[in-house]
Amino acid sequence: IAILGLGGVGGFYGGKLARRFGNSSNVGVYFITRGEHLEAIQKNGIRVISDRDDFTAKPDLATDNPSEIGMMDYVILTTKSYDLVDSIEFIKPCIGKKTVLLPLLNGGDITERIRQILPNHIVWSGCSYIVSRKTDPGIIKSSGSYAKFVFGYDNGDNEQLKSFENLLKEADID
Repeated sequence: IAILGLGGVGGFYGGKLARRFGNSSNVGVYFITRGEHLEAIQKNGIRVISDRDDFTAKPDLATDNPSEIGMMDYVILTTKSYDLVDSIEFIKPCIGKKTVLLPLLNGGDITERIRQILPNHIVWSGCSYIVSRKTDPGIIKSSGSYAKFVFGYDNGDNEQLKSFENLLKEADID
């Protein structure tokens, strides 16, 4: 699982995934970010502070170079919607024919826009209900007791959906 964009949304969910699956032999968690945030995560991990939790987790790799990661099963996109086209181009080294792209960006047409850019790829729809932000390099703070991650595929249920749902549940993500 690669997460592109480690702000409030990507950092919160990425942190939970890294906490559960960091150093797992079955699931790899990779962060793609840049600058001081990247340096802090590489050095100390990502700290997630919420009303229920306060933990630090390390991904398998934090990088600003998607080529270091290779092809992924899942890519969660949490960049700003105005960076969508550049973000898709940037993350292409991680995208294969079976890679699922899951956007959690502002905008009701994001899934369709990604499908126009990558018409032969799997793009799910996603939405996150959360109040979360990056407060300092390497630190994510979520406030309130509600954090929900909703996703689906207009082609109906399939094994990838169920597998991803199980990964999220194992990582204590609602």
